[in-house]
Amino acid sequence: MNSEESYIMSMKIRLNRKGMEEVFTDCASLGQNCLQVHSDFMNQDEVLTSIIKYEGPTHAKFKYGEWMTIEEPISFRADELDPTNIYLMLRVAGGETGADIELQEFSLQISPQDACSTSPPDCQDLVVGNGDAEFGIMPSPFHEKGEVQISVGIEDGNHFWRVYREEASSVLSGIEWNVPVDCIKEHAVYRFEMRIRVNPDESHPDPISTSFYFKAHRAGSSGTQKRVMNCPESAGEWASCDAYFVMNSNMLGDLERVSVYFETVGTTNTTYDVDDISFKFVHMEGPVTGLVVGREVKGKWATGSEILITSHTLHWNDQMVRTIIGLEDYGEGGQVLIELDTPITRPPSQRSSDFPVEVALLSRNIVFEGAIGEDEESDYHGGHLTVYHTPNVTQIIEGAEFRNFGQQGVSGRYVSV
Repeated sequence: MNSEESYIMSMKIRLNRKGMEEVFTDCASLGQNCLQVHSDFMNQDEVLTSIIKYEGPTHAKFKYGEWMTIEEPISFRADELDPTNIYLMLRVAGGETGADIELQEFSLQISPQDACSTSPPDCQDLVVGNGDAEFGIMPSPFHEKGEVQISVGIEDGNHFWRVYREEASSVLSGIEWNVPVDCIKEHAVYRFEMRIRVNPDESHPDPISTSFYFKAHRAGSSGTQKRVMNCPESAGEWASCDAYFVMNSNMLGDLERVSVYFETVGTTNTTYDVDDISFKFVHMEGPVTGLVVGREVKGKWATGSEILITSHTLHWNDQMVRTIIGLEDYGEGGQVLIELDTPITRPPSQRSSDFPVEVALLSRNIVFEGAIGEDEESDYHGGHLTVYHTPNVTQIIEGAEFRNFGQQGVSGRYVSV
């Protein structure tokens, strides 16, 4: 053994207490008498030292008689591994008085090299090593964000990450990992994929949705965060999440750290499972300076007109306004290619069932503009339009713009927007 190595300690263990089957353990219900693993060693001077290597999570809601699978990274100090020591042993302890500890499986092995990598060699896969939890709990790439406990669960031979949040104070508390700053490039397209399962309980029996965040950390500021994916609601069943993300310029510049983390919507203390986490580089996307739209705009939209591209996220201020500098036929379906004066920060034509965007014409060829006077009162007294002699006929006005209309203090003559 080597003090510079990281080891994976795995065990299958349970607490048994007569007459208490299906009752939560003291650790789960009270946060007391949790299982521990100690490293006990005696040096050549017969001095005994005991070091706690693992202490069971108080967030884990296990019952008496229920098997627990524990996988934990541990390391050893040089004095523990001193060849002159009389002995070194690992000891399982803890549990309340009257409870028996039953250990069915135990192993200690060197952490797989692939799982310990901290930086992808080619910046292609930005979840290095252990996105599917098959290597067990590892020091890389995941860590705990906030008041949570991460463990590894096993079902039918499949490993997955389990995040206990019974005492979390924020919806953003959970699993997090850092992305190498050198791998983040402007206009690069990345793909996020994972599976998630929210485990309902009595306080939160209904399905809960989750979101995927990307955050750029900078010195002296709170940084910039971006919601890049919403996952379907889950309540005890696995849900699959899949989304693309284009790196914008406002996410770059003087980066200290880049991280990815999750949010559970509306609750802070729900336990959830995640598996098959993937964050991969897809390709470089050059600046987007054009849009392909339907043929219905042909002959109606013109060079010099302004268009609105609605937000592709949940945030209203992600909308974009651009000016048309050219139009031409595109393809055999009669579509129109619109050339823009300034690149857009994200291709809105990218397919997304969650946030499909719309393109609207802001400019109008017919403009009604009310006069603006020099005194302060005239700022609130503009033009007004009335259509006369059309009783019982619905009036429709299209393709026109009204500026400086509305007369404050006059009933029925409201401000136009």
